[in-house]
Amino acid sequence: MIECFPENCNAWIQYAELERTMEEHERCRAIYLIASEENLDMPENLWKSFLDYEVEMENHEYARSLYSLLLSKTHHLKVYLSFANFESSINEYVRARVLFNDAYLHFKTHQMNEERVMVLENWLQMEEETKNEELIKKVQNMMPKRIKKRRKIQNNNNDLQDESI
Repeated sequence: MIECFPENCNAWIQYAELERTMEEHERCRAIYLIASEENLDMPENLWKSFLDYEVEMENHEYARSLYSLLLSKTHHLKVYLSFANFESSINEYVRARVLFNDAYLHFKTHQMNEERVMVLENWLQMEEETKNEELIKKVQNMMPKRIKKRRKIQNNNNDLQDESI
């Protein structure tokens, strides 16, 4: 299947899973690495499977290096959030904060406001779980503020009145 359709992500994942069930962990990892260099139809599925495998094997350093490699290839919101959530799940809150901050700055630089808000919401959620009031306030202060503007409009009677936008 892989020889005929090397772009088929599911074929690579199934091949790696076969080696995994045989407890051939080095072969499994090698298959994932080879597949990550291919031009796949859904590379995000392969990366997710690979990362899930390493996390399940409790190979945290290797998972961290995979996340770093993936971030060097793409600065996608899901990658940042997944990486930060991985770090917080293993109680590496300092690393998670660095990732959240990096993501925040990246999306701020590229004026991607919706992504920036999502980063802050996830960061705030993590800080609320750690119950660190100082850091909760820091992240809350970074959240965007809603500004209510008023302008004058002219109605049918040529009267001016205020309107909220």
